Amino acid sequence: MSRLKFIQNLSIKSKIILIVFIVVLTALALGFATVATWDHNKTKRTMESNLILNAKLIGDYCVVPLFFNDREQATEAISGLKFVESVEEAYLLDKEGKVFAVYPDTMKINSPVQIYPESGIDKIKGYYLVSESVVFKGERLGTILFKANTRELAIQSRKLTITLSLLALALLSISLILVMKLHKFISTPILDLANFTSAISRSQDFNVQLDMHGNDEVGFLYEQFNNMLAQMLRRKNERDIAEQEIKELNASLEKKVKERTEMLESANKELESFSYSVSHDLRAPLRHINGYLELLTKKYDLQLDEKGRHYRKTISEAATQMGRLIDDLLHFSRTGRMEVKPEPVDMSKIIAETISILESETKDREIEWQVGTMVSVTADLTMMRQVWLNLIGNAVKYTKKRKPAIIEIGCSIKGSEVTYFVRDNGAGFDMNYAQKLFGVFQRLHSNEEFEGTGIGLASVSKIVAKHNGKVWAEGEVDKGATFYFSLPILKKEV
Repeated sequence: MSRLKFIQNLSIKSKIILIVFIVVLTALALGFATVATWDHNKTKRTMESNLILNAKLIGDYCVVPLFFNDREQATEAISGLKFVESVEEAYLLDKEGKVFAVYPDTMKINSPVQIYPESGIDKIKGYYLVSESVVFKGERLGTILFKANTRELAIQSRKLTITLSLLALALLSISLILVMKLHKFISTPILDLANFTSAISRSQDFNVQLDMHGNDEVGFLYEQFNNMLAQMLRRKNERDIAEQEIKELNASLEKKVKERTEMLESANKELESFSYSVSHDLRAPLRHINGYLELLTKKYDLQLDEKGRHYRKTISEAATQMGRLIDDLLHFSRTGRMEVKPEPVDMSKIIAETISILESETKDREIEWQVGTMVSVTADLTMMRQVWLNLIGNAVKYTKKRKPAIIEIGCSIKGSEVTYFVRDNGAGFDMNYAQKLFGVFQRLHSNEEFEGTGIGLASVSKIVAKHNGKVWAEGEVDKGATFYFSLPILKKEV
């Protein structure tokens, strides 16, 4: 696997050269092995045929010496084998199998004769052993035996190997030269495509096309790549158009939001200014009403009957409620215009002060206060006093029918904000109308049941919003309510 991975990491040029080299080398090896085997076998058969033919010729020369029992002539006849270079030794046996003559003549007649085949040729330990009968007119006169080496066969094989090796080297060299010249027809288009792809990846310019390169597989690849570029260009144009439309839409929405925000801010300022003006202007007639009520009480109270006194009391209570409403409205208007002045605020201290302020309303009541450990924050001190006064005041007001009244005050930290809460077991409210709680003049109980103006919680909401916080409530009818508000908290305040 590691070798295959090495090949995979080669360049296209190197892969082509390596593949051609392997193919040519394999083809040459197979071809030359076949030629060498065929030539070796042919040379071997030729050598064996020549040895048998020489054995027959020498045998024919030895017919007369054997027939006349002439050893000298037999020795001269068998010495003809000296022209056969591969023959190292030879024996001429008579018909009784005794040595009649030997070659070379330096050998002794009585030298031992190794085992030869009965007839024909055999190869044993790198030597040919040839046995051929000497026959005259159908009568066997003797046997010619000789031993031949295979040096000629080895020399021929060595020459052939050298020749084929040189030829293979030449063919490989020619093949490599041709591959070095011709590989460009395959690798160059592919490398051009790779470089072209890299350039497109860097520039992200799809408005280009490759020049076609023939009708082969590479040409088909070029064609498909051009089709892909065309599709990518079309999608890019569609995306650019969509992005431009989104930008224009966002710009239009931002403009509309800005306009609506400016209109809302202007309307709020006008509303606050109007509320302040109305509240301020209403004080004058309210003072007149209270003044005349006071005169009526001092001068004509004894002249009024019971119904008249009831009317006077109703007018007085309505004027008092109207005064509270004007005061709350003025305070709400001032809250909208006030700037937040952040400073470290000790929430525990403010809560204690608030409970003390409300003591006149709680001194004759049975109230169980449950105040937890409070987290201090950076906020506007005056505004935080107003928030706690409204929330704790509401808890005191809406638990007046409970014995004992339970009011729990606490906080919790989550992430980068702290959440404060005031929980009571008072009248509660229906969660279906929870969204009305923090609106101006929005009340869920009648004034006869629980007096109020409907502005306190609206002020709480506005103050908390100025501090980038949130306010919400949970409750259930006759089971109490919990009011929450959250404020951002700095790490050093945790």
